[in-house]
Amino acid sequence: MRHRSAVAVAIFLLFSTLTVRSPLSATPIGYFDGIDGNGTAFGWAVDVAVPDRSIEITLFVDTHSFSSEPAIRADAEGARPDVNADRQIVGNHGFVAMIPASFRDGKSHRLFAFATGFDGKIAELEGSPKQFQLPPLADRHLKGDGSISANGIAIATAARFGGAIASLRWNGIEFVDTQDHGREIQTAWQGNNAGECFNPTEAGSANDSIGLDTTSEVLSATLTENSITTISHPAFWLTPGQTSAFCGFNPAQQSSWEGGRALNRTLVSSSTIKKTVAIGYLDIPNVVVYDSEITLAAAELGYFPLRFIMLENPAAYLRHEFSHLYRYDPISLQLDSNAAIQPHFSEASPLPVIAATADREHAIGMYTPEIPREGFPDAPRQRFSGYTFTDWGPVVSISVHIPAMPTYGLEFAPRTYRHRTFMVIGRISDVTASLQRLALSGLSGK
Repeated sequence: MRHRSAVAVAIFLLFSTLTVRSPLSATPIGYFDGIDGNGTAFGWAVDVAVPDRSIEITLFVDTHSFSSEPAIRADAEGARPDVNADRQIVGNHGFVAMIPASFRDGKSHRLFAFATGFDGKIAELEGSPKQFQLPPLADRHLKGDGSISANGIAIATAARFGGAIASLRWNGIEFVDTQDHGREIQTAWQGNNAGECFNPTEAGSANDSIGLDTTSEVLSATLTENSITTISHPAFWLTPGQTSAFCGFNPAQQSSWEGGRALNRTLVSSSTIKKTVAIGYLDIPNVVVYDSEITLAAAELGYFPLRFIMLENPAAYLRHEFSHLYRYDPISLQLDSNAAIQPHFSEASPLPVIAATADREHAIGMYTPEIPREGFPDAPRQRFSGYTFTDWGPVVSISVHIPAMPTYGLEFAPRTYRHRTFMVIGRISDVTASLQRLALSGLSGK
């Protein structure tokens, strides 16, 4: 299932910024156009050596030192036809980013913008820095904010994203891309192959975009020394009746569901997600246990009976540094690099997936006993079932897609369904070693 390949926001066009020129090189170029009254920073950037690809923007408040953690990250992936025409290039290179609530304090600040090219070269954008002064936000939701750390791994959930994981750090590196409300580490599902037309999503909706709040409703958040538990009603990705090109296929009608219109009747699902993340499993320190309990609501099943669910438990949207993707067979110990990766490439397999940096010093893998190596779905469903990875261009996603059918009868009953996935963090050698231990430990589905 396709998710969040572009930010659905307007890119402000300032034609006066299009005179930036440089010789062809791998050094990124661009312009920081400005900050509007809502606190949205915008501009454009391109790696002129790879002009068809989108690159990452890093923004710092009151400092331009990369020794500190950036305040905002964004992907230069929005349409800027003015830039393309002026520079005679293709691709999408506009960026937008929302200034965080912590800097909306009524005080004057400066925002510095940098672009990172595909070879790692960094350049400050022309027009940087920009000054801003924003009032505090009123009625900001805080339920869902939480953080834990152990064994060198730090995890944070965010109320802004419905309690989804907005940060996973190890050895000084951030793994998660949080460009919009579809790009965190989170739980989501779609029913009856309807794709985005019936798609409860933990972090929020498509219309939440880069905003500082979410349509999802966080009911509770509980922290212990080593775990975070959130309970929420997830937003539907689309509003009722909203159209999408990614609404799946209705076999009964031999066409897309409702002509590509959302089937949900509300903005927020009445079903619930109870999610617990904990660091460490038995004596394996570099494992994050990700447990989900999905309680399907009778009210929704009444108007849209579910005969098939594709659960993402979880989907992890990663920064573009993690674009080196591997398959690992924990039985034969074979590690295969996927050389076919290109923008919008997607693949599913019964073998665990690993995403790593180029030097293999930072990696994340996934394992669940719910995807057996034997009995993998037949050809029509293989594309979407199992361990999947997708290269969206500026962001990479890896996920566990669990296909589920009703245990009894033809339709799902309004009860709770439990699932467990292990995320493994570290150098790629650490990740493969722990994946092997998990696979050989005799685990069964939760």
